[in-house]
Amino acid sequence: MRTRFLLTTAVVMTLMGCGGGGGATTVNGDTPPPTDTVITPPPTDTVVAPPPTETVIAPASSTGRLLASNCFQCHATNGVGGFERITGGEAGEVWEYRGEIAANDIMAAHAQGYSDAQLNAIVTYLNQVN
Repeated sequence: MRTRFLLTTAVVMTLMGCGGGGGATTVNGDTPPPTDTVITPPPTDTVVAPPPTETVIAPASSTGRLLASNCFQCHATNGVGGFERITGGEAGEVWEYRGEIAANDIMAAHAQGYSDAQLNAIVTYLNQVN
């Protein structure tokens, strides 16, 4: 009987010590306001400026960028290195490969694998990359 009393007393003391047996507390240990207290929101006339934004100029065509990524295998990222630079004015040269035999030239094989619209998107993208 005495052991049960001591055990019960220990549990009650532990709960009271951690906030579990006494008055209500919040997670951070503060006592919550009484239920009849009205909490007023902050004033709405305060103007908060939006955070500064950075201007990002995106490529005209994300499709062109995606299609041109196949070119980057040999011509480096954004076509500015590798075997040959293909950005700027050089990008339009891809049209010359459309009439060549694909078995004799890898560029002809690539150029013939795209539709006119896709080649236009690639050339447009590569012409805007510096």
